[in-house]
Amino acid sequence: MFYTPLTSGAQYPVRTAADLGKLETLGRTLPLQLIRLQNRPRLQCFVIAEEVIFLGPDGEPACPPSSDLRLYCVSIGKELGILFYKLSLLEKPRGEWCCMGLDRLPPLYSCSPAVQQQIAINLGRIMCDGQSDLR
Repeated sequence: MFYTPLTSGAQYPVRTAADLGKLETLGRTLPLQLIRLQNRPRLQCFVIAEEVIFLGPDGEPACPPSSDLRLYCVSIGKELGILFYKLSLLEKPRGEWCCMGLDRLPPLYSCSPAVQQQIAINLGRIMCDGQSDLR
């Protein structure tokens, strides 16, 4: 299990009773969420309008598992009316994916320079083209 303060995207593992004690102290002052780790494949991706950049465990670009997953990731932003976000995805037993988390202001330090550059290019394209149609 790990906890994530709602005010940041950092994740902190909860493995021992001491970790749980720290969490209890923080819980009185900081809004947070607890997430139970599933022993299933996990994936993260950045979504910039219609572009989806999947990340490997090393922060490098990864191949998408399917085009349906790419469409699912884009549809989340359309439903919420947002253009740029990071998703944490979990594969369910039958090969379907579900969204376990969404970060509207994702930090870019955990991904490779190649991914950072792809994100910057796509954000620049949105700003220059005025592409903000979320229909």
